[in-house]
Amino acid sequence: MRPPRTGSVARTGRRRERYPRRGRGSDMLQLGPVDGLIETFGPFAIPVLLFAAGFVGYLVLVALGRTGRDGD
Repeated sequence: MRPPRTGSVARTGRRRERYPRRGRGSDMLQLGPVDGLIETFGPFAIPVLLFAAGFVGYLVLVALGRTGRDGD
């Protein structure tokens, strides 16, 4: 014979989520279009976006450096 269920399983008949999703309250950070990407691709999108922004910044610095050497 099984022991009686306790906790959230006994009340609802199903397990509670380990990390429940919060509602869209004012306590959440609003990122605009990035928020949609994170919901679609998960937290993997954050390092990819940081890498892409860094790469674009690097290319801008290289382009500015090359224009500065033309006068030498």
